[in-house]
Amino acid sequence: MVLSSVPILLALACVALAGPCVFTERDALLVIDVQNDFMEETAIRTDWTPLYKIPEKMKTSGGTRLVRGSLAVNGSSEIIPVINDWTHELLHSRSIIMHSLDWHEPDHCSFCPSGGVCGPQSASDVAAGAHCIDPVSLADIRAGRYMQWPSHCIAREFGARFHPFMAVPTTAIVFKKGFNSSLDSYSAIDGGLSLETYPFDRYDPPSELHEQRSLAHTLAAHHIDRLFVAGLATDYCIRNSVLDILGKGAAALGITQPLVPKLYLLTDAVRGIDPASTAAAISEMAAAGAELLPGQKPLEALATICTPPLQAPPHADL
Repeated sequence: MVLSSVPILLALACVALAGPCVFTERDALLVIDVQNDFMEETAIRTDWTPLYKIPEKMKTSGGTRLVRGSLAVNGSSEIIPVINDWTHELLHSRSIIMHSLDWHEPDHCSFCPSGGVCGPQSASDVAAGAHCIDPVSLADIRAGRYMQWPSHCIAREFGARFHPFMAVPTTAIVFKKGFNSSLDSYSAIDGGLSLETYPFDRYDPPSELHEQRSLAHTLAAHHIDRLFVAGLATDYCIRNSVLDILGKGAAALGITQPLVPKLYLLTDAVRGIDPASTAAAISEMAAAGAELLPGQKPLEALATICTPPLQAPPHADL
């Protein structure tokens, strides 16, 4: 190898690590749980055709706004236009668009019992009532951080549907999670591939959810190199999903290596429930290998992480 070829080989190595300055079929966007029950009260747009007809009872302020969800995340409406921009740009580039949906039965184990206390559960609270029995919940119980939540994202109901003004392409790959009433599923890795068609909002009995056709399987099948993550909520479902994808999550899943070479958390397209736990979750994800990517415009954000096209120096001796 002659010395003049060394800069070219180094540049090629940089391209392999950082990725190209265009979106490709080996890029993917994962939007986690942007559903009505997690949304704050938002204005009904008149310049955008909603994904579905909005029931009148779900409108407020004289029919100009959507009602607040049962487990609304503050600032959630701010991420919709950012997600839409990323969706349109990646769809134009034939990249993969994926979504996860919380999809619960009314008796789901994560819900506060009637008359019970929502939020962090003490050891006596757990001992006195039902709780989820999945490995993550059991670990949370042992660590004293187990949570129970208001009823949310009930299958077949408005709260479980995609936000009506979010762009969801007909080709989206959708994973539904939390459909087993005894198991909680913060992570999109726990979801099963939904076999229904757009707009993905009819009820799927568990027999129709193929857990073996999972997010992990989809990432491998499409040879995804760069995964961009958006959605709700940063300190729970996003945190658990990202850590699992990076091989740093619950050991019970058996995932010990990253499922993608690069994972980018779109910091302008996520929101959390609690400021302190959100900051801690972002730090934890970054320490696990997630790269924090600000920027509401996809191409501008991409330019900060990619390697420009390789140009051979003049008179290179190849």
